[in-house]
Amino acid sequence: ITVEIQDQGKGMSPERLAEVQSRCSGVGIRGIRERLRQFEGSLQIESGSSGTRVLVTIPIAANSSREQQAGSEPLQAGA
Repeated sequence: ITVEIQDQGKGMSPERLAEVQSRCSGVGIRGIRERLRQFEGSLQIESGSSGTRVLVTIPIAANSSREQQAGSEPLQAGA
């Protein structure tokens, strides 16, 4: 699964982009990275003078199918 978010704003300075990419950034990006790590996913952030692009990728199993997923037990509220 891939989600791409892109804008056409002024972008980030190289210093700010390096800070964001080095995981020293705010709680939001850090939280996204932690959640993606649980799913063996990745986060890419690119930025230049013509905007910023964020790419989130979460791999799915090649042998995953709707039938296999339908056979799994549903999650229960509060579990």
